[in-house]
Amino acid sequence: MRLSLILSATALFGQTHGIVLEDRAWKVNIDPSTLAAAGRTADGKALPISDGVAGLGAVTDLQRSAAAASWNLPAQQIHVAARMDQGRLFVEIASARPRDFTWPVVAASQEQRGIILPRGEGLYIPVGEKRWREFASERPFQTMEDLSMPLWGVDYGDRSLTCVLTNPLDNFLSFEPDGAGLRIRLTHHFPRNDFARSYGLIIVPGGPSAIEPARIFRQWLVETGQFVGLKEKLANLPELEKLFGAAH
Repeated sequence: MRLSLILSATALFGQTHGIVLEDRAWKVNIDPSTLAAAGRTADGKALPISDGVAGLGAVTDLQRSAAAASWNLPAQQIHVAARMDQGRLFVEIASARPRDFTWPVVAASQEQRGIILPRGEGLYIPVGEKRWREFASERPFQTMEDLSMPLWGVDYGDRSLTCVLTNPLDNFLSFEPDGAGLRIRLTHHFPRNDFARSYGLIIVPGGPSAIEPARIFRQWLVETGQFVGLKEKLANLPELEKLFGAAH
């Protein structure tokens, strides 16, 4: 399994038609025709982002620069945009018609040790334990109903990979037993009454801490002016002070 992961990443990075986006933190290679993507950190750590999706058809209108790229998949009426910014890979997928679309899809690997999931106070799912694999694969997680934050993380030992959803609506995160690990699938539903019909991910490599995904999400909220601290909440809800120090 580990050899398969290494060979897949090597093949992807060796493709001449792949799109390479990079900065000081890491390099990402994306195959625009399948959306297969793999990352490699500055110190050489390979991080799988997604397997390829079959049957997407030909690529048209490919635009690319050193830090960004966009293209169309007309057979699927899909538009894809990707850019690298301060160590974060931003990917946005838009659909011209209502549908379900699944991406990313991440196969299990020997390096995969756990899934970090913000359910309740937070879950760390060790993929090597059967009971946890069974729990994770019981049903899909809806990002607005089942998760306290629209994100997940994968523990790869000395590295983690965090995926933050910029559109928390209509996403279904599922896990499937895959050998001794878990295959990860994110499916977004493009509803008929949503004329924007797009969803995006921020994909970020990080350290081995189980709270790394929460740190990355918090930093993004701060930078985009979406973070509301306790002092701001207290100004709007004075009764909140009664909860300070409460055990729960």
